[in-house]
Amino acid sequence: LPSQVKSEDIRDKKLCDHINLFKFIMRCMQMESILGDRLASVLAMRTRAEAVQRPADFDLPRFWRESSARFEAELRRLSVQVRVSELGLARLRNARIPHEIQAAPDRLTLWFESEDMAARQLLALGDEFELLAPDSLVQQLRALLQAIAARHAGPLRSAPT
Repeated sequence: LPSQVKSEDIRDKKLCDHINLFKFIMRCMQMESILGDRLASVLAMRTRAEAVQRPADFDLPRFWRESSARFEAELRRLSVQVRVSELGLARLRNARIPHEIQAAPDRLTLWFESEDMAARQLLALGDEFELLAPDSLVQQLRALLQAIAARHAGPLRSAPT
C-alpha cells in the first residue's frame, strides 16, 4: 500500500479511513517498541553507591554558561559579513542571531551553522541588509530570491473562497 491511501484511489471512503487508521496504529506500535526499548534501558540504570565529589571551587552556573558558549561556538562556524540598517540590527537581535560589530557600526560579522540556514535567516531581515561575503552565500541568496520571485510572478490571484 502507498504511504497514504487517498479516497480517490478507493471508492469506499470508510474503507480508506480504516486502512489509514490501521497504518497509523502500526507506525505507533513500531515507535512504541523503539521507545519501550529505550525506556527499559533508562529504567535499568542504577545509581552508584559512592558519591561524586566536586572540586571545592566548582561553580555550576559558570560551568553551564561556559559549556553552552563552547557548544554555540562549535555549532556556528560560518562567518558572514553584512551591512545592516538600524532596523536590520534590531531584527538581528530579535532573531538572536549571533553577531559582532566591526570597525564601522553598520558592518557586522554574523555566525551561522550553514550557508542554507544563513540564506533563509537573512531573508527575515527583508531589505534592511546587504550581504558582503562570502561570495558563495551571495550566489545562494540570489538563487533563493530568484526562485521566490519566479513563484510569485504573473497576475495576482484572489484567495479561494
